[in-house]
Formats: sequence, structure tokens, C-alpha cells
Amino acid sequence: MQRRMLSINDELKAEGYPEIGIGIGLHTGEAIVGYIGSERRSEYTAIRDTVNTASRLESNAQGGQNLLERDGRQGVAHPISTDSSRSHQRQESRAAGPSLRS
Repeated sequence: MQRRMLSINDELKAEGYPEIGIGIGLHTGEAIVGYIGSERRSEYTAIRDTVNTASRLESNAQGGQNLLERDGRQGVAHPISTDSSRSHQRQESRAAGPSLRS
């Protein structure tokens, strides 16, 4: 998604719009996913501490940044990196510190 933002920003810039950036938060674990609510009102959602942690990570991620919770790195088969800068500087995803844990 970060790489795709490069071409999207090229299109936005060509049309006179400002560039945008997205921050991504990743956390691994169990979650309850499905329709939650009543017959009058229900939503498809995911709940549990895993979702809350991922949401906190995403909230703290700046545009072009991927935050991956430290324990979640064990489940990643290949290193995650982004190349979202114009100077092609490689930015490794950083693990979140203990302050983001619940």
C-alpha cells in the first residue's frame, strides 16, 4: 500500500492536489470477527485486545510509516520495509515500544 501511494501522489500532484500519506499499524493475535449487534442494528467488526493494539499502532504511525508490534515480528517470514520516499531511502518498519501495549 505504501508503494502504491507513490503513484497516487504523482496523480494528485499532476491534478494540483496535495500529496497524502498513510500510516499502517500491524499486530498479530486472536480476534472476534463478524456481525455484532441486534436485528435492528448490526455491524461487521473485529474486537479484542489484538484489534485495540493494532488501532493504537495505526494512530501513532505517520504518513509512509509501518508500525509492527514487537511480538508480531515473529510471525513475519520476510522483513517488512517501505520505499515511500522520493530519494529511495529504505525505511525499515519499526517495532512499537512498551508504551503502546495494553
